[in-house]
Amino acid sequence: MKKSRVYLDANATYGGLLPNYGLLPSDLEFLGNPNSQHQDGQRARALIEDARESVRALINAPHSRSSIVFTSGATESNNGALFSPFLEASEPLVPSSAVIVSSTVEHPAVLEPLKKIQKSGRDHTLVAPEPNGELSLESILSAVSESTRVVSLMLANNESGVVSNIRQISHAVKAKNPHVFFHCDGVQAVGKIPVDFQSLGIDALSISGHKFGAAPGVGALVLREESDFHPLVLGGSQEHRLRGGTENVLGIISLGRTASFLEKNFNEHFDALERGRKKLAEQLQSEIPALRFNFSGCQRLPNTLSVSFEGVYANDLVVALDLLGVSISAGSACSSGKPLGSAVLRAYGFSEEQARQTVRLSVRSDLTDDEIERAVKAFQTAVFRMRESAKRVA
Repeated sequence: MKKSRVYLDANATYGGLLPNYGLLPSDLEFLGNPNSQHQDGQRARALIEDARESVRALINAPHSRSSIVFTSGATESNNGALFSPFLEASEPLVPSSAVIVSSTVEHPAVLEPLKKIQKSGRDHTLVAPEPNGELSLESILSAVSESTRVVSLMLANNESGVVSNIRQISHAVKAKNPHVFFHCDGVQAVGKIPVDFQSLGIDALSISGHKFGAAPGVGALVLREESDFHPLVLGGSQEHRLRGGTENVLGIISLGRTASFLEKNFNEHFDALERGRKKLAEQLQSEIPALRFNFSGCQRLPNTLSVSFEGVYANDLVVALDLLGVSISAGSACSSGKPLGSAVLRAYGFSEEQARQTVRLSVRSDLTDDEIERAVKAFQTAVFRMRESAKRVA
């Protein structure tokens, strides 16, 4: 019997948590347009609102119905949050003033909009993390001024797994400049660590469904109740006029049902993620010499490992392991295929050579001991062959 592949790339996409993921349950064979007044439409509307409540319960979002805006995913949510403060801005442009503060290790869905905003004459400051991987509160505060309009920082990094103390940072930023719109990319954190929106002290949080077990192509932007949000996507009156376009009903249902499952089973889910990561790390360290686990001194996601293999290039290792039935990543899936080492890792202070020798392993909660053993054997085979090949070439 052919053994299934071992999947260690959950941060790229988690895969379905629901038992019948990918199948259309019999109770959802037909759904009307949720904005129609007839019964078929209102049934779809009720399912969307049920999903909204499930997401709210998972992250303790505000109770206003307009505080959770369903989107097509994290990229739209991030873009919407970043562009919103400037869509109806009337203040004169001051190019020398850093109106946005962010970090050098953000996802491209944040960094690319910042470049676009900068072209309009509004500058931004990117703060580099400390050598240990953490964002310094002092560095963030020193970049914030009276002219700062937006601060955007991710809660957990998709490549390193490092979790930032957003609650401490946001409260300090608001104390210095109460008018700042504080956005947080929560894509890798939601569903993996406890996230309490209201205690974070932020104005907006981006969520992506497929990062924690829902269908791809659906996400949400969570907003503080009194937030002055200007929509990026205009059209009809959907999502309380905060995001035009007919809602992705099936995607939203999958998001809501997955959120509900996690809310009810979160402790078991978290423990399973942490157990899988620790066991995988222990066996790799036991069986393979000359490897290094990065960011081990930081608070990290329970499922994520950043590992550097001396003398082995990450992109080659990804291909070799793929042929052996193991899926891993050399960094963000959005940036895969690039010949250079990860820009995020270089922003953390890695040399080009170190970045090129580093892979990301991210586990699901259902990773089995057998899968860990098969993965480690595959790593042994691939790393040994690649190091021997490098010796012959040298």
